[in-house]
Order: sequence, then structure tokens, then C-alpha cells
Amino acid sequence: MVRLRTVLLSILVVSAVVWVYWPSKDFPFQFDDALFLRDDNVTLARWQAFVWPPKPRSLAWLSFLIQYQIHGSNPGPYHVVNIFLHTLSALLVFVLLSHILQMQEKPVQARFPFLPLFGALLFVLHPLQSEAVLYIYQRSTLLAACFAFLTLVAYLSDRPKLTLVFLVLALCSKEFTVALPLILWSMDGLLRQKWKPGRWLTTYLVITLSVGLGFLSWVLTSQDVTLGGDLGKSAAYAATQVRVLWSYIGLTLFPVSLNLDHHVVAQQDFLDPSWWLALMSLAALFWLALRLRERSPKATFFVFVFFAFLLPTSSFVPSRDYLFEHRVYASLLGFSGLLSLVLGASWRMLKARLVSGATQERLAGLLVGLATTVLLITYGVIDRDRLKDWSNEVALWRDTAEKSPNKYRPNYNLGVTLMEHSPREAIVYLSRAISIDPGIPLAYRSLGEVCFKLGNLDAAEQFWNRALELNPDHAKTYLALGRLYAQRLDFFRAHQQLQRAQELDPNDWRSYFHLARLNLRFGFWEKAVVQSEMGLNRDPDHVGLRLLLADSVAQTRNWDRAIQLYQELLARDPGNSLIYYKLAQVYWTTRRQQQALETVREGIANADSELESAQGKSLLNRILSERPEPMNNPGG
Repeated sequence: MVRLRTVLLSILVVSAVVWVYWPSKDFPFQFDDALFLRDDNVTLARWQAFVWPPKPRSLAWLSFLIQYQIHGSNPGPYHVVNIFLHTLSALLVFVLLSHILQMQEKPVQARFPFLPLFGALLFVLHPLQSEAVLYIYQRSTLLAACFAFLTLVAYLSDRPKLTLVFLVLALCSKEFTVALPLILWSMDGLLRQKWKPGRWLTTYLVITLSVGLGFLSWVLTSQDVTLGGDLGKSAAYAATQVRVLWSYIGLTLFPVSLNLDHHVVAQQDFLDPSWWLALMSLAALFWLALRLRERSPKATFFVFVFFAFLLPTSSFVPSRDYLFEHRVYASLLGFSGLLSLVLGASWRMLKARLVSGATQERLAGLLVGLATTVLLITYGVIDRDRLKDWSNEVALWRDTAEKSPNKYRPNYNLGVTLMEHSPREAIVYLSRAISIDPGIPLAYRSLGEVCFKLGNLDAAEQFWNRALELNPDHAKTYLALGRLYAQRLDFFRAHQQLQRAQELDPNDWRSYFHLARLNLRFGFWEKAVVQSEMGLNRDPDHVGLRLLLADSVAQTRNWDRAIQLYQELLARDPGNSLIYYKLAQVYWTTRRQQQALETVREGIANADSELESAQGKSLLNRILSERPEPMNNPGG
């Protein structure tokens, strides 16, 4: 009976996850998801790059690598894996709470039987969890939490070797799991009254310290945009985290105004009275938790779990961002456990105060269950509303820019996402980003691109030149200026800018493409051939470069090779009528009228528009006008 009830409650937990997060399978990639989509080690399946020397978050990167080989750039399956990992974490929270909440209980002491379920559902539905689940790149957070919870389950089950395996896997997933040995030690001390660490716990600590030092060396030397830091800023970062910890507590208790990119101002004034009040309040909270250890060791343990998972990223080791909601993901195990204790205490208090009778216990359970259900439904409504913000890039960054209007990144990212469909609105947010921080070149580059698309070449040139003043070694800005001067038919300036882009980034096919097109346009056909071939060495599958090569070869009158190149293009794209016309033109030029006629007719048959069809018919008429008249039938 107990096992059947456990299965049914587990199904309820899984159903809650599916109800809230299953729609996200149709969501796109967002924000830093581009980091693994553009990583050559992922796309080319170079798994060794993540194994040796070990790279932080290697398991998450390996999972991306495996999925990319199977699913490519289709975001749906990546979201499904994140949903599965959240489901697994929720079930592990259910198991942990079922085990921990019954520890130290007297055999005769009655317990509210649904507390582990409520705790697991709180973990599932808490709105703060949405960022980690919906943001594919935070696979590392989900994996780390799963393996951390498995570590705790194995340790509670007295399986030290299995605990070690899960601990190592957790450490390979994300760095906040360095707190696990301390959590295991507090579990022994607070829940088992055994403070002296044993041999296995000492082993776990030594391994974790080694991994932690390795990660610290990575922070000092890495250029990774999400991990690198400057230890010289440690004091300011640690001081800022005092307020950030209170922000995490506030968001946990009142999960409203959720935001992908909170605007946190660095703490510079150590004489600020409000900062000292925040620090002393935090110290008072820790002191109160310690004072409770005799009366309620489980409460002290859950408070410790909440902060222990947060401290590795809210410590003196600086990160490039002060606050992210996904950092609370594993910490909510502590909050769920603590709230479960509060619900249990409320149930016992109500049961004691209600009029005695046979329905006393059921009525108390009904009241507690009703209050918890209201809370869970409220969480679920907030979760479903948050899904709307993550449904597309514009919605996400518009929401973020509204909530952090004075931060550069949300305004810049919203401007970039609006560039294609609403360029004039993009100008507003990109200009706002520049006003917030005029020393960052990113918004200038994007503003130049918007002006270029709108035909304002003078403004585009001005913005791009300003971007180069701030960063004179940015290849893409030189590339943009090269395109601009090419459009103005200024060959020499265009050639100069594109060559500079090529020198700075010789692996970018775009500089070769635009140089080839420039040379073709101005009659330097041999140079156009060379640039096209060099570009294809960087990107062998680029159709535009292949077409440029074929056009350039045709201009050099190497007819046989031009025919071969056009035929190869048609094999790749048999529905492209314009390639048929180019091939027909070569046949016609080389006096192969019959092949020219057949080819141009195929092109007309594949035309996608009236304009393409008209082009083909015009070419067909020209070919027919030069075709020799057939001999009259002598008998006619």
C-alpha cells in the first residue's frame, strides 16, 4: 500500500512538471545557447576537448555535443532533455524529503503523510525554477542538481562508493557542487548527531578541494565569457553579494518580477549604512538558524542547504554577473524542506487546537492541504505566464528591458533582435544602450547595420568608424565598412577594409566572399576566382561562394569548368531557376544552342515567381532569335 501511494504521488509530481513546462518544447534557442551552437568542439564532435584537460561543466558540454550530432540545431529535443532533468530532480527531492522528514521522529509521533509530496511540488512549481528549465544553456545547473541530489540520496542510504561516483559527476557538471562535502558533513552532524568526519567524508572533501582549486585556476586564466573573472575585484564582488543574497531570499519568498538579467549595482561604498544593515541581518539569520539546531536540527539543515549551494557563486570569487535566478535552482531543495517543516508544524498545531473528535486529524490536514494547494496553483499560474516571455527572443528581451531599463545588455539584445523585423524600433534600444555605456562598441556596430539596411550609408559609416575607435581590431566592423564602400562603388577603400578584415580573421568566409564579389564587379576576374576558392577552403558548403566561383570562372572564359561548376550547383539546388539561366547562357555563348534551349526551359519550369519566369522567357527568345532556320521540306 505504501509503495502504491509512493508511485501515485511520483506520477503527480511528473504530471506537474509536464503541465507547466511541456509547451517549452516549441521554444527557440535563447541568449547564451549560441555558445554551444557555435562551438567547433560541439559541432565537430571533438569530445576529447572536454575530457582532457578537463573543462569546467564538461558533462553539460558533452550532452550538448551528443545532442548536436543527433538533433543538430533543432531546439525542441534540447528543451525536452531539460524538462526530463527537472523531472528527475523533482523526484529526487521527493525521495530526499521522504527520508529526511522522518529522521529523528519518535515512533508514536504522528506525521502529516503528504509533506514530501508538497515539498517536491514546491520545488517543481516554484517560479524561480523556470529560468534553469527554459534556458537550454543552463543544462549544467540541471545536471549538477540531479547528481548533487543523487549524492545525498546515496549518502543517506550508506552507499559510500556510489556517493563518490555521483559526487564526481556533480563536480563535472557545475562548480556550485563543491559545497556537497559540507552539506554531507552537516547532514551527519545535524541529523545523525555525528560531527566527526569519517574516512569517506574526508575523501570526498579532498577530491572536492582539488576540483575547486582547479576551477579557481580556470577563473584566473580563462577567456570564457561566462566564467572568467578578475580576483582583483573580489572585495567589491563579495560586498555586492551581501545584497544579492537578500535578493535571492526575497525572490524565493515572493517570486514576482522575474527577470533574466537583473540590474545589480556593484557595492563600492563600504560606509553605506544600508549595506551594514543587510550584512548584520544576514549574520542574524545565520545565528538564528544555528540557535535552532537543538530544537529543530532539520530546519537548520535546510537553511544550511539553501545557502551552501548559493555560496560558491555568491562568494569572493567574482563572476561576470552578480545575480542570476538559475543559481537558486538547487538551493530550493532547502526552501522546499523548510516549508515542508512549517506545513507539518502547522498541521500539528491545528490538530491540537481543533475540537477533539474522529475528524480532528483529517480537518487539520484538509486546512493545511488547502493552503498549500492555493500556493501551488499560484506558482503554476506564474510559471505559465513566464512561459510567454520565453516563447521568443523579442518577448524575452522586451520583458527584460522593461524590468532592467538602465542596464546595457537587455537594451542592446532587444535592439539586435528587432533589427530584422522592426529596424526603427531597434534604433531606439540600441541608442539607449549607447547612452547607458558609450564606451562599449557593440551597439555602435549594430546601429551601423540598421542604418545600412535603411539606406543611410553616411550614418552607418559614422557608427562603424566609432566602433573601430573603441575596438580597432574587430574584423567584422572592417567587413561592414568594406560592404558599405563597395555599395558606393569605391573600389580601393572597399578593398582596403575587406583585406584588413581578412588579416584579422582569416578563417571567416565572409571577407573572401565580399572580396570575390568586389573583384568580379570591377572586372578583376582572376582575383575573384582566387578569393572564391580561398573562401570555399573555409566553408566548402557555402552556395554563395560556389556561385561566385562559377560566375568568375565563366568571366575568365574557362567554359568547361564553368559548366561543371554550374552543374554541381544544380545538383545541390535543382530548383534554382537562376542557375539554369546562367548555365544556359554559357551553352549559348559556346554555340550549344540545343543544350541552351533545354536548360533555359528547365529553368522556366522551376521558376518561383513571374519575374524569374520572365527572365527565362527573355533569354529563351534571344537564343531562338539566333538559332539557324531549318531547311524547307523539298516536297513541300
